[in-house]
Amino acid sequence: MPPLAVISLLTAWLVGACGGGSTADPSSTPEVDGGVSEVDGGASTPDGAAPTTYSQVALDLSTLPWGTILTDQFLPHVVVSSTGAPNVVTRYGFGCGLESEADFGPCNEVGCSSQPATTFAFTAPVRGLKFGIGCINDSGKFADLVVVQAGGGQTTIPLGPASFTTVVDLSMIDDITKVTITNITDSYGVSYGDVRFLFPDVE
Repeated sequence: MPPLAVISLLTAWLVGACGGGSTADPSSTPEVDGGVSEVDGGASTPDGAAPTTYSQVALDLSTLPWGTILTDQFLPHVVVSSTGAPNVVTRYGFGCGLESEADFGPCNEVGCSSQPATTFAFTAPVRGLKFGIGCINDSGKFADLVVVQAGGGQTTIPLGPASFTTVVDLSMIDDITKVTITNITDSYGVSYGDVRFLFPDVE
């Protein structure tokens, strides 16, 4: 087979495997109650299948008061949990370089060698997932990210090195049901913020 034909076949396969989810400009999203903003979005579907529409959701973690234990504050879209110590919201006065951030203690106040793992479990498979991690103090790898998709597929992605803040862009992975940030080794822990994703509309 000519090389050009091989490339065309590979390109077609990659497009089909990764899906066609689209993202909207988060800066233009109107706010709604609960620190969540939404705009209409969409995604392509195979010929003959009923179209699935999506809305972009942005979680504003900065709306949570100090001392909040993060659990189901962002239902109906996502539940947040942790292993070991609970995710108690704390924040540095100078911020961690994110627009809508929350630090989860106790690491960020006193320093620790291992921060509890944090899981974002979505109530329906999402697309276009992006989120920020801030207050990264150490060099090199600082955590692992475990991504679970509908159907049980799982991928582990090493995080780092990064300079103070980084954006985790999972927009090429469709139908994500859960992400876990684990094996966090940063000396003072990390913060999370700017969580955005496309959530399927319920008819």
